[in-house]
Amino acid sequence: MLRLSVVDVSAESRSRLAKDVSTFQESGQPELSLLPRISVQQLSPDEVKFHGAPDVCLIGEELFTADPGAIGRIRNLLPDTPIIVRIPDNKETLVTIEDLARLGADDIVTDKTDSLTFFKKIILLCRRPKKGKNGHLVVVDSAKGGLGVTSVVAGLAESAVLAGKKVAILDFDLETQDLSRFLQSRPFINENLDLLLERTRPVTEEFVKQCLIPIWGDDGGLFVMSPAALHDESVDYGSEKARVYLSILEILDAQFDLVIVDVGSVAGSLLKTLYRVADKVVMLVTNDPACLYSTVSRIGTVRGFIAPTAQIIYLENASTKHGLPRDVLVREINVATKSTDLNWASRPIPFCKVASRWPGSGDTLLSRGGRSLVKALTNNSLELGISGESPERSPSDHREWGIFDAVVSKFKNRLVHVPGAKTATTSPMKALDTSKLIPFKDRKHASSKVLNEKPAEKTAKAEKAEMTEKIAEKTTLDCAEDIFEKLVAKGVNQSVSESELAQEIDNSEELFKKANIT
Repeated sequence: MLRLSVVDVSAESRSRLAKDVSTFQESGQPELSLLPRISVQQLSPDEVKFHGAPDVCLIGEELFTADPGAIGRIRNLLPDTPIIVRIPDNKETLVTIEDLARLGADDIVTDKTDSLTFFKKIILLCRRPKKGKNGHLVVVDSAKGGLGVTSVVAGLAESAVLAGKKVAILDFDLETQDLSRFLQSRPFINENLDLLLERTRPVTEEFVKQCLIPIWGDDGGLFVMSPAALHDESVDYGSEKARVYLSILEILDAQFDLVIVDVGSVAGSLLKTLYRVADKVVMLVTNDPACLYSTVSRIGTVRGFIAPTAQIIYLENASTKHGLPRDVLVREINVATKSTDLNWASRPIPFCKVASRWPGSGDTLLSRGGRSLVKALTNNSLELGISGESPERSPSDHREWGIFDAVVSKFKNRLVHVPGAKTATTSPMKALDTSKLIPFKDRKHASSKVLNEKPAEKTAKAEKAEMTEKIAEKTTLDCAEDIFEKLVAKGVNQSVSESELAQEIDNSEELFKKANIT
């Protein structure tokens, strides 16, 4: 939403200017459907210094006639804000325009200025680079459903979070809310967003913030905006709701380092608006020959709406072994769309069976994926300018990268601080379940075997149970020291026979094996 400040001497003149701007917005011109709404604020010349800088400042005729020097003072208060001065028709001369330019005015309007001319001036003036704008809008789309848009959006978002960026994801899957459900961002239906779309609430920073759900806590860096209720209307949002979404995107652009859009099932004016304002459009493709025609058609649609400075990137995702080879796929799409290899992401995203379990876990494709998948996502996020460095650890606590890392994590959980060691962890060791020491097939006969045991066997088992409890309570390294000291003490004692010492060593080795110590 554009903030327009109307500045003039009398309240009547300010109200007249504000009414003219509202009339321009409601003129019904089809070209105005993609423009954001304009919020008008009426101020006197003395009130300007008490308010924040607007996007555009419109100065009325009375102030221009009574005190032209006030324009220069307003320019000093608003050094980066475009200033438009409304002058009478008979004052539209080169001398007047030169004086206004010297005072700091950027453009003029008159009573005869129509709506299209007025908004053309607004667009050109607002396209100037603004200080503090660091947002980056990435739209992820595909020609068909089921090609992995939701998974890729979540993986790229986490990659950016790991690089220290604040990320917002917009879920436009209006029918099933897949992205919101997979990340467990409740509520799945955004009632606060409904109020903004129905214009029950104004589009402000406070109300937009209420539409965002943090995924890994408020400091986790990742926020999701769930879709609004679909009601009985089509996924083809009209121009009015497209304007509201455009205003929301402008607020998110100022608050977040990165905004990623999952296009989902949206179409019509809203989809065209997303293409028009995107900095990058990532088009997912697959090597399935049945998807080639639809992919080429969608790429042509995107190119008709994206800005001249925007980029379109083709990303191959989860291709099958029985599809087209990559060189054939790249060549066919390049020929059909007149693209080059520069439009392609260098590393395809491989299919990962383990990563396919991420939906509903609260993690993302990056958290659950194997090494090749993580490497591909990291490399692509670097190429897209989404992340600045390789990820080290996910904000989610339960991460497993395949069988090897799962086994290593079990051994790491048994390690604690060792004096003098360079590195150590502080995870407590889990207690062993002594019932599992008896083989499964003999569990039902365990009570009868205990009754028939000899005293020596009972003593040996008691020592084993005592040592097992020590292993459960202590660390593996402390337990090893205790066993070693016990063996040395018995070896020094001359009253201990060699057979008893050998038996003690065998018992110790058995305990080591049961404690999973190599």
